[in-house]
Amino acid sequence: MLGDVIRPIYLEEIDVYIFHNENLAEIFTDKNENQDDNSIEIELNKSFNKNELVIHEDYGLGIYEGLDIIEANNETNEYIKVKYANNENLYVPLNKLFKLSSYHKKRDEIQIQLDSLSSAKWSSKKAKAKKRAQDHAAEILDIESRRLASNSYSLTIEDDTLKTFEDDFPFIPTKDQITSFNSIRKDLRLIKPMNRVLCGDVGFGKTEVAMKTDLSLSIQINR
Repeated sequence: MLGDVIRPIYLEEIDVYIFHNENLAEIFTDKNENQDDNSIEIELNKSFNKNELVIHEDYGLGIYEGLDIIEANNETNEYIKVKYANNENLYVPLNKLFKLSSYHKKRDEIQIQLDSLSSAKWSSKKAKAKKRAQDHAAEILDIESRRLASNSYSLTIEDDTLKTFEDDFPFIPTKDQITSFNSIRKDLRLIKPMNRVLCGDVGFGKTEVAMKTDLSLSIQINR
């Protein structure tokens, strides 16, 4: 499956980071000599707002609390601070930023139950979600394989009949309606069961496309 990069990705096996243009424009993790701590925090806060919910891939739901300076092994470095249940704190190195993502709901929209660093619940949730995703993928593959192995009727409708029906509609069909119906019509001619979803906003003419499809089916059934 292909899609846009929606957050930084780290490919550990080849030690490569992949960033979207927006990430590069909004986040600067390399501090130059003219950049102070406040400016780094400002840039980071363009992606994460202080006190908002975030998800860490390995530890689950927490609260983003900005940057902290930590001294360890005689070295001072900046870390992203994430607060968890029971006032547990996780300090994420800036080069592990890709493991963090914003949670899709705001704190005031839900009853918050933060994950705990000392609990295995998050790992259990991840394992269950992965299992559900794999089961769902297997179900889709099974349905699709059975569809491709099945036969159906080839359904056609004469252009003149369709034109007469279309003339009764009060609106001129849009380009998207024409494209959608032509694609459906092509599917109906095949001897394979159709697998298509018609999507569109309210008032964009889905019903008209569906009615023309129903006409094609009704005529074929009567035959």
